[in-house]
Amino acid sequence: MTFLVDLPKDEWIDDLIPKRIIFHDVLNYSVHESPYHGMRTILDLQIVGVSESRQKIRMETTSGYREWEASAFELQDENGEKSKL
Repeated sequence: MTFLVDLPKDEWIDDLIPKRIIFHDVLNYSVHESPYHGMRTILDLQIVGVSESRQKIRMETTSGYREWEASAFELQDENGEKSKL
């Protein structure tokens, strides 16, 4: 599963650049969001649990949250190079 997002260039600059958040071996993806006009904003992304070889991940957005389990995740820039998450 891949999310295409615009994230700040770095922690000190508000300029947004396109990035990919890639989740590997995803299970149990669920969306708990209300109807929303405009672009959703990611407010928080955190690991909320661990079961066997998977992490339970929760993404808070401006319209609710999404949860899923994945074996790993990574952040890539538009050239496919890994970035810090």
